[in-house]
Amino acid sequence: MLGKIVKWGKEEEAVRALFLLGSRAGRQPVDNFSDYDLSVFCNADESYTESESWLTQFGNVLVCIEEKIFYKEKTFPSRLVIFEDGIKVDFSFLSIDVLDQIMQSSSLPDDYNLGYKILLDKDNRAARMLLSQFDVNAVKPSEQEFHEVVKEFWFEVYHVGIYLKRRDLWSVKFRSWATHSFLLRMIEWHAQSHNQWNQSMPPNGKRMSSWADPKVWKELHWIFAHFDSEDSWKALFHMMNLFKQLTSETARSLSFDEQAGLSGKMVQFITTFKVAS
Repeated sequence: MLGKIVKWGKEEEAVRALFLLGSRAGRQPVDNFSDYDLSVFCNADESYTESESWLTQFGNVLVCIEEKIFYKEKTFPSRLVIFEDGIKVDFSFLSIDVLDQIMQSSSLPDDYNLGYKILLDKDNRAARMLLSQFDVNAVKPSEQEFHEVVKEFWFEVYHVGIYLKRRDLWSVKFRSWATHSFLLRMIEWHAQSHNQWNQSMPPNGKRMSSWADPKVWKELHWIFAHFDSEDSWKALFHMMNLFKQLTSETARSLSFDEQAGLSGKMVQFITTFKVAS
């Protein structure tokens, strides 16, 4: 696939540089299904975004999704493509001046700092490109940000309890995934606090078993319920207890108020719901 991509870039006059990002350019383990994440620096992207016909030279397209990426408050088009052989390639089309800005900056953008490979550089623009550090320093949350995550979690928990009382299981699942997103944020902060905030996290909880506290990883096995009311109640209480534990330990490490009053009242409220069901 990389050979086809580089050949295409060389033949396209508008394409001036190609960079490979993501797992295939970093130090994380990859397999045959790892994405190819490409930054395509070009003079014009219309011929690549108005039609999908150019993609057929890489293989038969199974599905192509139109997306956008952001760089310094500007938007640029991207195409997320899965080919029939199962290979996925993400093409992001950026203007030439973005590459010049990256070159002139005193630090690399996070996705470049995690690893990049120059596949093509027709104008030798990346000759003095900064080297990747293959890591991004974690950023401690402010106390306000921390409290917002705590409040959002319990806000969603309230709705999970409401829908469980109504036995509306689809809505239970919908709201449960919202609680999981805030739980994930707390799991990340908890892990980072145990590593002096020197550890960056893969997106979306990837490879969590390799970086989360082993006790947390074990507890996570109990928070995903079957499409069943009783099992969902059990999972909800496991999740609330885990979140309370993580909140308390992380708040203590940051010298923040853990908002124990909110947590305690919400658990009491949900317990009342459960008893009355």
